[in-house]
Amino acid sequence: MSGAAMHTATHAAPATRCIAYLTSQGEQREQKRAASRGRLPAYGKSLLQARLNGFVPERQWYGHALIVLDDWELGRAWPTRLVVGKDQDAGALDYTLLAGLDVVLIYNPLVTSKPERRDDLIRALVRVEVACLRVKWMGSEGEKDFWVVSREFGLERQEYAPC
Repeated sequence: MSGAAMHTATHAAPATRCIAYLTSQGEQREQKRAASRGRLPAYGKSLLQARLNGFVPERQWYGHALIVLDDWELGRAWPTRLVVGKDQDAGALDYTLLAGLDVVLIYNPLVTSKPERRDDLIRALVRVEVACLRVKWMGSEGEKDFWVVSREFGLERQEYAPC
């Protein structure tokens, strides 16, 4: 996340949605967050602090943020990149810092051998109400990429609907 351009939102919805999501769940949410402190994806701490201060990452061609599953090399040059390492439970991390943002999830099936990890991460991102979520399969030349949430249609893949 270092070097990422941040700006106060001229359209405050993404920052407001994040702050509202973080605070609206009351004491139960605080207990859950306290239990999961330190369980952000890699490079997430500075983004979370920026979001809580009302800043939103500058939107790039891929969206506001990139999240990479199991691969520390992918997306290194992108300014707002989070990484979920192989040793982390992809579905159990705290992704509230991405609420209201356009997010691209990138994974490489040669590195992420279990599709369940990808699916757990997708469900976790849908739960925090990202504005858009596109899944990019590295090496597929785009034919296996898909949208999970889009601005035009909302939730496009019902198999990832929150329970």
